Amino acid sequence: MMNGLRKLLLHSHLVYGLLGSDERLVYQKRTDDGRWHSLNPRESLWVKSVRVQAIALSAALGLLLYFLLIHFTAQASTLNSGVLSLYTSPTTATTIDTTEDPKAMGYPDGRKIVRDENGNLYVVYRKKFKAKYVTAYHIFVAKSLDNGHSWQILNHGRPIEDVGDQNQRVPAIAIDRWGTIHVVWYGKDGADFKNSDNQIKYARSTDHGESWSPWRNIAHVAGYAGQAMWQEHPAIYAAVNDQLYIVWEGYDAQFPTKTQIKLLRSTDYGESWSTWQNVAPSAVDHSRPTIVADENGKLYILAYAQISGRQQIVYSRAIDGGHQWSNWARVAPSLMAQRHVSAAIDYSGTLHVVWQQQVFSLFALLPRLKAQLPTAIYYATFDGRTWGNAVRIQAGNGGAQTFPSINVGLVAATDRSTEQQALNRLIWIVWAELNRGATPDPNASPESTIYAVAKRDEHWSAPFVVATNGEQSYPSLARTRNQLDGYPTGTNAAGATGDIVWLDHSQGDSRIHFAQLSMIDSAIAGPAMAVARSVGLQSIQPQQKAVMSMNMMSIGEQANSWLQQILGILP
Repeated sequence: MMNGLRKLLLHSHLVYGLLGSDERLVYQKRTDDGRWHSLNPRESLWVKSVRVQAIALSAALGLLLYFLLIHFTAQASTLNSGVLSLYTSPTTATTIDTTEDPKAMGYPDGRKIVRDENGNLYVVYRKKFKAKYVTAYHIFVAKSLDNGHSWQILNHGRPIEDVGDQNQRVPAIAIDRWGTIHVVWYGKDGADFKNSDNQIKYARSTDHGESWSPWRNIAHVAGYAGQAMWQEHPAIYAAVNDQLYIVWEGYDAQFPTKTQIKLLRSTDYGESWSTWQNVAPSAVDHSRPTIVADENGKLYILAYAQISGRQQIVYSRAIDGGHQWSNWARVAPSLMAQRHVSAAIDYSGTLHVVWQQQVFSLFALLPRLKAQLPTAIYYATFDGRTWGNAVRIQAGNGGAQTFPSINVGLVAATDRSTEQQALNRLIWIVWAELNRGATPDPNASPESTIYAVAKRDEHWSAPFVVATNGEQSYPSLARTRNQLDGYPTGTNAAGATGDIVWLDHSQGDSRIHFAQLSMIDSAIAGPAMAVARSVGLQSIQPQQKAVMSMNMMSIGEQANSWLQQILGILP
């Protein structure tokens, strides 16, 4: 029987033997005379309880080590590629306008800036204006004819809408390949502003912003006047097939307690719109959606949803122009809360997604303990069949990363060994990052910095500063025009630069700023390198001895889905 000995447990003056006999567990004790005897019922119960506790303790320690491994391997580290770095002093970004709203440029993924076919820039935002009798928030569009050096407020300095003395909220802007500018937002419009509905509103300009169509409610959802049940946070996308799509979140008569993601489409450049529909309706809340489409008309909608007590990034897709949608599924299942998704799609149809996610902490696993956790930015791709592993984007100074925005373009580059020109995928990711520690502190000054990284093919740049000093927040990237034009060969400038706007709330009223991310091709460095420059920064000359390096970055992966399934994390 001793040949089947599995484990010995010491207790007092007795030694309990845990033996295996005929694949069964048998408990015995050895007395001082060296002989083995069966246990009495009380002793058997004690041994079994100790074994259960040992198994539970081992499992808990295993989970702890596993999640600590995830946490530490998810810390991005920069590897020196051997290319010298060039330090350039930051210049002052151009100011577009001021606003009283500290959230005027929120949220992902309601884009705030576009560029037309002539290179003109347009930025949408809200600020206070006295239309009739009451000062309220209204929707404005500013334009630049000189690549962001100077700005003019369109419509003679007035809002593009004349809704009246009602607050208008969270605008988003898009431009189609014919140059028509489309603006969507939500707000009230009834004479009785306390009881009127918040509805999705729309206006457009077909003459480069010189004039605007009358505003209109394009998706009226009835039945919720005077209640905190409104339609909000719209995002708009102009697809390459001349289709326009708008998504937002809202309640309706069928779903009065759970917000659903709603969709509109237009096939005539915004002249008319379809009847709104709920996208894959479900019994959980969905928030802050975004939508993108590939060249073949395949659509993706992403949002965050309340799943098993925590928010998770989810997606749904359609291959028939948006009539039938797949059930919502998670992008990168995690034990940590996820919010604020931004998405872009490239010429091959690959979907690129970034989002904000809490950094792993054991405190998050305790539902009654509301710990304030730092957040990081994660990135993943979807090739139409499977999701790649989510990777964590390296932080700039180690602070909490928030509100990401992503854009994908193409950049032409010359292979120095063959002298052949090729198109490379170029991805820009920007975010705001708190300066004072890693966790938001409501009692501390909310100083924050705008950071950016570039990803060219499989190479990541190190994070670099776009704007600092004071509270810098809500960055928004323009979608590259060559996404609308089918990525024409030879178009280098559109993919090599990234137009970005953000909010500077460091002094009194918030100031809306613009800058441009750019690529510099250096004879010393070989491939094009990423630098951040505000408008007016001189280009780096070829004779300079060094350039900012596009360093390799190793980035940790999230937990594998198979292990999450074992742990019962997936729905």
